[in-house]
Amino acid sequence: MQKFYLLLAGVFALTATINEAFGQYSIPNKTESKQLSLLRQLSGPQIPQVNIPNKASLRYEREQRRKARNILHIKANLGVNQYSFKNRTESNYFNGRATFYLKHVYNDLKKFDITTEWDSAYGLGENNDKIQKTEDRFRLTSLVNYQLHNRWKYAFNMTLNSQFANSFNSTNPDKVLTAQFFAPATLNLGVGITYKINDQKNFTFTPVSGNMTIVRNKFLSSQGSHGVIPNRLGKGSFGASATLNWQQPLLKHPKTGGTLIDGRIYAYSYTNYEQIPNLDLQAWLNLYALKFLTINVYAQLTFNDQIRPPRDSFWQFRQTLTINLTYEFKNKQF
Repeated sequence: MQKFYLLLAGVFALTATINEAFGQYSIPNKTESKQLSLLRQLSGPQIPQVNIPNKASLRYEREQRRKARNILHIKANLGVNQYSFKNRTESNYFNGRATFYLKHVYNDLKKFDITTEWDSAYGLGENNDKIQKTEDRFRLTSLVNYQLHNRWKYAFNMTLNSQFANSFNSTNPDKVLTAQFFAPATLNLGVGITYKINDQKNFTFTPVSGNMTIVRNKFLSSQGSHGVIPNRLGKGSFGASATLNWQQPLLKHPKTGGTLIDGRIYAYSYTNYEQIPNLDLQAWLNLYALKFLTINVYAQLTFNDQIRPPRDSFWQFRQTLTINLTYEFKNKQF
């Protein structure tokens, strides 16, 4: 009898095991699919999350896009310097000098950018008990680029050069006028290509370039000054131009990372394919001693075979060593 009970218990245990296994693995895929479909129908449609922007958020997004697309750099100097100028009039004396530089870069963050620069300087000094102008210039440039490949870009370049005030022949006691505002002025428009590393380092070559020399003063134009035909207010030519802009930090503060010494080079050359290219090469070396105090070394080398100064040379060289009170605003975004 005891063996019968043991056999019956074994049968029940085997039956339970088979039922458990069947319960785990006997649900077909079709049944599972129907259950999941029914579950989705009972749960209802899913409503996606939609963020409705308000006026404040839209205004903030526009502000951030504007800041990302614009770069502004302003630098103003007022200083006392030692001045040296060779060819035309030999001079070496101390004077005051003011400079103003502005640069604005617009970048659509895709392929298109515009760089506009204004660079100007004006200086006065005493020489032989007379107050004379030692420096007077301004340059306005605008460079429009469109992406070609990597750092190469299509370019349209505009350059305008002139001065603010009248200039006189210092060797002539009668103060003969030699130049004034827009007499002369040179305007160059060119189409070409730019190799752009960044906003501080680029080179532009425009093989298709038109150059206009303007002498709006009748007295100067009647004498054919600055290469124009006598009694004409301007002279145009067709040729090629090249422009180099290079700015490089040379020494930075080991803790703050701020710039202690930097250098900048600007070079411009133009030829009408017949004459020797003229050259305007300018270089700056800036030492930032204090927050508003800088020491600046400036040098300019020019060559123009259309203007023959005294001493029978087309080359001119100017250098200044300046201690400046400086205001500078430089921000990648504004």
